[in-house]
This record gives sequence, C-alpha cells and structure tokens, in this order.
Amino acid sequence: MSKKIALVSVFNKEGVVDLVNGLVKHDFEILSTGGTAKLLRKGGIDVIDVSDYTGQEEILGGRVKTLHPKVFGGILATDDKKHQEEIEELGIKKLDLVVVNLYPFEETIGKGSKLKEILENIDIGGHSLMRAAAKNFNEISVLSDPEDYASYLEVLEEDKVDDDFRADLAAKAFMVAARYDTIISRFFAGEFLSETFPEIYNSSFKKIQDLRYGENPHQQGAFYRSYFVGEACVGNSKQIQGKQLSYNNILDANDAFELVKEFKEPVAAVIKHT
Repeated sequence: MSKKIALVSVFNKEGVVDLVNGLVKHDFEILSTGGTAKLLRKGGIDVIDVSDYTGQEEILGGRVKTLHPKVFGGILATDDKKHQEEIEELGIKKLDLVVVNLYPFEETIGKGSKLKEILENIDIGGHSLMRAAAKNFNEISVLSDPEDYASYLEVLEEDKVDDDFRADLAAKAFMVAARYDTIISRFFAGEFLSETFPEIYNSSFKKIQDLRYGENPHQQGAFYRSYFVGEACVGNSKQIQGKQLSYNNILDANDAFELVKEFKEPVAAVIKHT
C-alpha cells in the first residue's frame, strides 16, 4: 500500500511540528514549502519540497509556490476512473490531507500598515488550496485551523476519518475562507470605491460565547461580534460575575452601552428587559 500524502504549508506554525510528527507515525509522506519545510526539517522530519515534486521552483519571491497542476490535480481528483487514469498518466500523486492557514491580512490592516504590505498579505495559494480541498472533501481532508490538529490526530488514530468528519472540516475551511475574503473586500471598498452604498455589502461575525438561552427560555442562542465594529462595543466587554448570559442580557447591555456613549460627562443607564 502506498503512503498517504499530506501537503503542509502554513503561515501560523503553532502546533504544526506535533501534528506532522503524528502524521508521520501514521505513515504519511509530507510535501511542504518555504519556512514550513525548514521548520519541519529542524524538528527532524523528512520533507519533500513541493518544488522538487512539481519540478517547478518557487517564483516571484515566493508568490507562486503551490499553484501547479501536480498539486491541484492531486487535491481535486476524485475516484472517477477517468480522473485516476489521467493523474496516473501525468505522474500526479493523489493527496489525502491539506494543512494550510492564511497570511495575516486582518492583523496587517489592524496595525495600520502601508498599502504595499497590505497587498502582500493577501493570500492566493493558501486560499486556493483550502477551497480546493474543501470542495473535494469526499476524497481529502483539510485542516484550516491549528485548533483542529489534535482532534484530527485522535480521529486518525481511531481510523474514523470518514465523509462526515471531512465535511465538518470542509465547512470550517469555507467559513475561514469566506471571512478572509469579506475582510479584504470591505478594505478595498473602503479604500477605493466612491459609492457610499455599494451594490454588494459583505460582513463577517465571530462567536464570542454561547448564551444561557435565546430570546425565550426554550430557545438556543449565541453571541456574535461583527469584525467591523469599533473597539467601543459591548462585544469587547468582559463579564465580571454572575451566571451565563442570555439573549436579553446581551440586548440590555448593548442598549445601555450605546446610550451612555451619547454623553461626554459621566452618566449611567438602567435597563431591564429592553
């Protein structure tokens, strides 16, 4: 039986050495690029450079590393007979896992960087790898968040990496990719569009916490904060004491906070159930 193949190319290298050590123990062969490959080799792990596999060196200062038919063919090939015949004829190896995360665009604009640096932190290859692997989740797994490395190894150990598990990973990858594109699109709209109200308006929300219940006790609820709100919002506040919050608690806190923001002098707002 031929070895499984994982492509590992990450910006955030948290936990990646432990992950790959676990993959190697399960007979994975590792393809990698740039700084990720260097880190893995430093950790004593045998790595095949993607450029050696494809026969194409990285170009444009690393802007183009993985954008190659031998990489994407190995990700997107299904078990269709014609697909299998074609990749065999072209010398393409079918990949089993893609581990990727993206350039820190969000953090780059957050620190007020110049436009040149901001543009360099728009990920192309990693983003494409993530979406391609998520699209073909019936054939390949995708890890887009270091938080999922341990659970993947656990499921791998139990030999339970099935369609349902891969679908969960794919759903998360698409959410990560969509949030990334949303932040980029809003940045470009704010910087370059002349319209006050553009035809397309994207937004992104991240979960802050689960709630005790929703608007009514029999309903579930969760609290999400928009990426595009400022620092002065209830989503950035900290609960000091008391039981888990409910929907109405959050609603009251937000209304009170927004009300006192209207004043310059010290002021208090008292609100109960709106």
